[in-house]
Amino acid sequence: MVMSYKLLPAEAGRGDGQVVLQYSRVMLFLFTAIFGLIGAPLAFFGLLAVIATPSTTSFALFGFGLAFFSASLMIFRLGQAPERLIFDNERGWLCIEEKKGRKIQRAYLPYSDIDLLSMREHTTSSDGSKSTSYIVYFVKNDGAMWDLYSSNFSSKAEAFLEEFERRVDFSRETDFVDASPPEGVFEIVEGGERTLIRWKPPHEVFKTIVGLSFVGGFACMFVGFLWGEISTTVGVVVASIFGLLMLAMLYNLFSVLGAKKVIEVNRDTLRMYQEGGLFKKKSYELPLKDLQAICFDFDQSRHEGVIQLLRAEDIDLRERMKVGAISLDDIWQLAKLNSAERRIETGNLTIGEKLYLEQLLEDLIFEHAGHEVE
Repeated sequence: MVMSYKLLPAEAGRGDGQVVLQYSRVMLFLFTAIFGLIGAPLAFFGLLAVIATPSTTSFALFGFGLAFFSASLMIFRLGQAPERLIFDNERGWLCIEEKKGRKIQRAYLPYSDIDLLSMREHTTSSDGSKSTSYIVYFVKNDGAMWDLYSSNFSSKAEAFLEEFERRVDFSRETDFVDASPPEGVFEIVEGGERTLIRWKPPHEVFKTIVGLSFVGGFACMFVGFLWGEISTTVGVVVASIFGLLMLAMLYNLFSVLGAKKVIEVNRDTLRMYQEGGLFKKKSYELPLKDLQAICFDFDQSRHEGVIQLLRAEDIDLRERMKVGAISLDDIWQLAKLNSAERRIETGNLTIGEKLYLEQLLEDLIFEHAGHEVE
């Protein structure tokens, strides 16, 4: 499913020197509607059938509907990208406009933070066939990659890049940037030699319940379609896998109920832990002397719910990933790069809120330890 930004004509800008990218959700709404309209009635009538006359057919019907309806909610979540990206040549910044409830939230990224504009190929394989997409993106000074446009045709991506380069002047000096905190999101507590940042990840419980219902739907489909058609041993193994998945998701659900994320910055370490929740998740610490960069990538086709904490070797690994120079020896390092102690789980924070948190951490690390990170 290709979702991308559309470069609006020059007259669509709301002022001199503004270049506007508008996010298109047509395909997103289409797929959400298809999956939802199929899944909701099937799940409803399937549940009635399970209650009235339990059978493999009724379980299959209910599971199919539940999985499709859950998938519609998961697809809809993919579209949590900013409504507009406004490149303002007069002020020398990128204004990021996002909907949060009924309000429009704005955040700003100075042109001076943008290092490179380019295009790359992304190839995926499925059932022996390959599919290639062409992505126009920019790279921030901290190494983060922000995707702007994606197409299955190189000519369209090249035309977008050419037009974008013609209209956006990244050499312009940045005007004053509003760095005020997002309203009602973060609680900052100063305590002598340490600072605490607290927030409650939005929609975390809802996201976990949707995932649980999706797995549960597939489990019911398995019972309906395959039970009795496969050996007892295989059935027990598959049922155990579904059971373990659902237990893990239930554990996560009870962990996030009423929980808050906490980051503590002191003179030596950055510590991440959880307050509240029926089950406690493991806490992690990272020595500040090892930390070189704090950043997150932006991909409009999927919601990146993490901010990465990078060491020098991690930055080198990311650079090689960009040019496809990854070897088998790097697989273990890639796994460690995505491990819990190397990233901050941000959940459904908006792009602007993550930018604020990223900058706040950089400022606090310099304040407490005199250590600069990108």
